[in-house]
Amino acid sequence: MRLVAVTLVVFCIYGCDGLSLPVLEWSRLYGNKDKRGQQTFEDLGPLASWGRVAPASEGVVNFLFMVKSGLAHPAVWRRFFAGAPKGTWQAFVHCSDPDGCEDTSLFADLGFHVVPQVNTLYCNDLVSAAVQLMKFALDSSIARPGATEKFALVSDSTLPVKPFATVHSVLTSYPESDFCFTPMEEWRSTIVDGVKVYLPKHSQWVTLNREHAKTLASEWIPPEPWYTDRGWWNVPLKGGTWTGKQRKASAIRFSAKSGSKWMCADEFAVFAKIFGAFEPGPGESKSFPGLGNLSHTGQVAQNAQGRCRTFVVFRDTQSLGNLTESVEEEVMRDPALSSHIGVSHPLSLDHVGPRSLAALRRSDFLFARKFSCGEDEPQTSAGAGRQLVGDDYISLVETSL
Repeated sequence: MRLVAVTLVVFCIYGCDGLSLPVLEWSRLYGNKDKRGQQTFEDLGPLASWGRVAPASEGVVNFLFMVKSGLAHPAVWRRFFAGAPKGTWQAFVHCSDPDGCEDTSLFADLGFHVVPQVNTLYCNDLVSAAVQLMKFALDSSIARPGATEKFALVSDSTLPVKPFATVHSVLTSYPESDFCFTPMEEWRSTIVDGVKVYLPKHSQWVTLNREHAKTLASEWIPPEPWYTDRGWWNVPLKGGTWTGKQRKASAIRFSAKSGSKWMCADEFAVFAKIFGAFEPGPGESKSFPGLGNLSHTGQVAQNAQGRCRTFVVFRDTQSLGNLTESVEEEVMRDPALSSHIGVSHPLSLDHVGPRSLAALRRSDFLFARKFSCGEDEPQTSAGAGRQLVGDDYISLVETSL
């Protein structure tokens, strides 16, 4: 029997104050009710996410949170973890505003471990925070020898769209890492030693196995404080043409078909540091250990590839296209929907109803973002939440797939 362990890391970069209630009472999808039908969380006590070795029959998921100083909807996460068996999960948090994190007991109450802050800069370098989380999760592993261990990156504005049992079961059911690649049109390329190589673009919200997490943690070198160029990091060249003579090329050498050098490190560097630059083989696809096949040409390459675990939609990019369209259509037809979207930031859900939640629940996604804090949405009060989410729906989403 294969043993499995999963670690979840959550990042909150822009975050809320960590005290706001869900925009729609998403917690009703997971929570208990008192005699008046209200959610109750106070009786759950500290969740104590770590410090206990995983049972022999169960895996561990490490949740890695990247945050500013809190979570948009902590009550949802609290209910999500409330029924999680001890020893099957850990949670680590990196705060870009450590003083803000020190001013709240939120993470201590949730049983999350806050790691020391490292410098981050939007687009230029969010990878260093992810690596910091992975290093602490690796050093604090509760997985038994031989277990499959996963490390899942999530944000402060992310919410789970499945019960813990489902998320845990899915992520621990296979040993490979999860990358969600954009259509090849959005990749970057360059010529090195007369050979064309690519940098595949992927969602920053990856889930890595232990081997890949260790590789990323050892290969990533944070930028010097004076670096402002988004191409400051190096891309390994290994295998294929460079077998036995591995070297590196600056990321600034890689460009889009338009000639643009613009790229955010967290959307390219995780794959690049683990596998190196993509050097095409004789066929349309290439196999990567612990990941699977990835195509650089042909029909498959025209669409998103890989396993996408976090639902997210951008405006000015093909992004995840074919993998998000069916859910996006349902969300956009939701009569309760209130949302906004920026030029470079993803669709932000201010208010959603049963149609959106049902579509996400039925999908292959385990998480979704971005969910707004909801502090300025008085119409989405507890009463509105009860009206939008009834007992039948609560039963639906609390049933594991």
